[in-house]
Amino acid sequence: MTFVEVYEEKNMRKISILLILVSLLAGLYFFLPEKENGSASIKVEDRAFMLEDVSNISFITVKNPGYPMVHLERISEDNWRLNKKYKADLYVVKNMLAVLKNMKIRYIPPVTMVPKIMGELDEVGIEIKAYDKDGGIISDFIMASNDSKEVSSFCLQRGARQPYAMHIDAADGGLRNYFNMPLRDLRDKAVFDYVAQEIDALKIIYPKDRKNSFKITRNASGYTLEVLDKIQSLQTDVNLKTVDSYMKDYTRLVSEAIRTGEINADSIKSRLAFAEMEIKSGDTKKNWSFYPMIDLIVDSINTRSVIDTRKVERYFVFDESGESYIVQHRMVGKYFRPVEYFMN
Repeated sequence: MTFVEVYEEKNMRKISILLILVSLLAGLYFFLPEKENGSASIKVEDRAFMLEDVSNISFITVKNPGYPMVHLERISEDNWRLNKKYKADLYVVKNMLAVLKNMKIRYIPPVTMVPKIMGELDEVGIEIKAYDKDGGIISDFIMASNDSKEVSSFCLQRGARQPYAMHIDAADGGLRNYFNMPLRDLRDKAVFDYVAQEIDALKIIYPKDRKNSFKITRNASGYTLEVLDKIQSLQTDVNLKTVDSYMKDYTRLVSEAIRTGEINADSIKSRLAFAEMEIKSGDTKKNWSFYPMIDLIVDSINTRSVIDTRKVERYFVFDESGESYIVQHRMVGKYFRPVEYFMN
């Protein structure tokens, strides 16, 4: 082999090695998360809060400046308890779990941004922890503000120094909204939630229209209907199929919003309610009062009978435990029937 041939062969080897190195660097560029100028590198221990599986999460705590401490406990697959007192809104909890499982590093903040982010962690940081059934910590991190483009939220593994800009592919915007909410928005919005076949008795009273007030009671053969106005009597036979169909609708009534402590309940309840509902199931009896909002807004309107509800869009609803709700008529109107509705 001549000197020229040897020289050319060495050059070809060098070029091949350079091409391999360029290919490797290009691969790293495309597969590593996006970085901004002057950013640090990713450390595995700094991203321990990112989870691949959330099925073993039994507890979630959220400590948010300005809001009460949130404690969520998994009772079953589709049932979570909030602060050991309320049923949690399953939709909200599932969104939280989706964020914990699917959030990804969008980019590593530039070194120059880190001091500002660390300061925000102290001021507005949301402390989020997830635990297994034995109380072992699965994920523990702090979520600061969203970035300037509102596409990511800065998160920091507890004890680490490197924050990351996190996002999820399936949604636009930052992640704070999934955890940054008052206690009432974490609660299940149901006014009541029954298995219809477990209701033993139902009473609907119209204080301004007594003749149409009624009580339905379950017995061994089905249901009986009783008119509560002693003067009023049933002129025709009761259609038991209609009664049975009506009772099947008593399952879950969902409110538009919970407003306990935010409205002047005493002032509203000083008026005569449009309807009062009582449900007995087993040894438990519960009561609700319904006040059309339009009656409180328009002085000339006074909803007295079921026919008058055509103008109603929403009700203030109060139960005996002091809870207050706003309920849309389209959700609850099917329960307000006159006595003649059940007749043949």
